[in-house]
Amino acid sequence: MSRKYRISVIIGLIIIICAMTPVYAKKAYIKVSSSTKVSIPIGKSSKIKAVSKGKKRKLTYKSSNKKIATVTSKGTIKGKKYGSASIYIKGKNLKTKKIKVYIKKEVKGLTLKSLDTVFFETAGRTSQIRAITNPSSKVVTTKLNYRSANTKIATVSSTGKITAKKAGLTTIYVSTNKNCTKSSKVYTKKITVFVFQPVTRIQANDITVKIGESKPLNAVITPSNATNKVLNYSIANATVASISNEGVVTGLKSGTTTVTIKSDDGFAKTTANVTVEASEDTYQWPEGVKKLSGSTDIELQVEMDIEKLNNKVEILFKDKNGGNYAYSMLDIEDSFQKLREARDGAAEEKGGIKVEKISSKQFMVTLVSTGERFKLTVDYDKYGMIIGAMGDGNVKGIRFNAIS
Repeated sequence: MSRKYRISVIIGLIIIICAMTPVYAKKAYIKVSSSTKVSIPIGKSSKIKAVSKGKKRKLTYKSSNKKIATVTSKGTIKGKKYGSASIYIKGKNLKTKKIKVYIKKEVKGLTLKSLDTVFFETAGRTSQIRAITNPSSKVVTTKLNYRSANTKIATVSSTGKITAKKAGLTTIYVSTNKNCTKSSKVYTKKITVFVFQPVTRIQANDITVKIGESKPLNAVITPSNATNKVLNYSIANATVASISNEGVVTGLKSGTTTVTIKSDDGFAKTTANVTVEASEDTYQWPEGVKKLSGSTDIELQVEMDIEKLNNKVEILFKDKNGGNYAYSMLDIEDSFQKLREARDGAAEEKGGIKVEKISSKQFMVTLVSTGERFKLTVDYDKYGMIIGAMGDGNVKGIRFNAIS
């Protein structure tokens, strides 16, 4: 077999093999990169992004209902009338693509269905904004936009959820998208947001006043930057003391009572004890005991009529803490003899009072529990007794009480 013949055979085999091998053509199709569902307001346009792949083909566009929507040769859809239509994209030997088009009505307004003023009692609370377009959102295409003027006070999510952050005042804006109407008019509503800082604690000390005297409670609130700092006061026994709207206590008669203090925002409450004492000017001296002129709270001089007292009287010592200690003189003459002899009085049995002789007419009365002292000067005859007393430290003198 000649060399030329062998070459001819090989070439022939190659041709046969090539002829028998199938040729796979590159697949051609239409690619749409924009959405296959489009919503367009009446009078607005939207461009379809479509190209042929695999084979370059010219694409054509056709609307199923030109009264609803039209489409240009370059794929620009324009809304004509409320309703829906289909846009078909075609190319030679290519599978047809379909775009569903919804033509929405133009937005004519925006309405708030929730409150336009929102109050938050504390930070962390939330509230949902409810707003609808006019016509309703079912026949218009719009995404509502939300914005807070001060995100440190309150924030708002993309769905209209307000979250209180800290005490203060701010504004939330809800508006339509500028592309949702033919005229691109934007409708906006405002929501005023108040975030309160509540009173978390009230502090007030117990107070002591005299009859006819007025003193402020001086209640202190926490935190100092509370939004509503108003406090409301009420008193348990209005016959013992009164309380003003400003928290000033006035003593009415001897006794004790309680003041309740509440924050006006309702988040805090406390109480304070009130003690009302008799003053020198209001104290009712027992019949038979006469206060001599020139006496004061800490230096007292009285005259006692033995006959009117019927030999029965108590000397009431009051310490700086408000405690009362009584020295009973069931027989004045006998009690005075005990004083002169520096014997302990009857009240000593209660562990409250100790009497010590200083001189023939002077005695020292010590309140055992507090160590406070009264110096007594006593001048006595069969008709009566004159007692002078001076308190040591903050002691407020002595009182007298007739024993029945």
